[in-house]
Amino acid sequence: MCAFTPRLHAPVQFWLLIHPDEYLKPTNTARLIGASMPHTRFFPWYRTAPPAELLTLLSDRHFLPYLLVPGGDTKLFTALSERPWLPDKIPAFLLLDGTWSQARKMRNRSPYLQGIPQMSLHPGTPSAYTLRRQRCAQHLSTVEVAIALLEQTGSPDAALLLQAYFKVFTAHAMAARHGHTVQQSLPEMAQLRIHSAQSPAAAAR
Repeated sequence: MCAFTPRLHAPVQFWLLIHPDEYLKPTNTARLIGASMPHTRFFPWYRTAPPAELLTLLSDRHFLPYLLVPGGDTKLFTALSERPWLPDKIPAFLLLDGTWSQARKMRNRSPYLQGIPQMSLHPGTPSAYTLRRQRCAQHLSTVEVAIALLEQTGSPDAALLLQAYFKVFTAHAMAARHGHTVQQSLPEMAQLRIHSAQSPAAAAR
């Protein structure tokens, strides 16, 4: 997968609050965000111990944080296209990385999250995440939420590349589950190779 990892840039940040059960799961998609977007931050979630670094960031006036949760305000998502953080703030999207039931518990049991604007989105298409059984087709994986946010905040190229990376990851993970390698080259693989070859890092070599 390393050969297909894109280097993405967007005027937003993603902060991942991770449920302990997610850390070692090979099907976790939050790692795709961290691998491809340089300013992504990860924080462990524990009910009795708020992450000190996250608390500091939440009070930093340079950021405009949003909490992505089930049942949040969809109007906040729609308004992102108007870029309400300009001219002097950076939008920071705090994603609760876990199952939907775990995400609800994380929100409800974390008082420090209650003061953050709570956002939700209505996906236009069903989830393409096939590595786990979803209770509802509209329940998106963590990386799919990030893709939607990139699109909504004016970074369509980054969204397309992260979508391609997600598809390649899914193909490799599904093949590994059945004990073989990916049998055919996907168009997304070529897309990611071209991006890598055209990146500033590649040009410097």
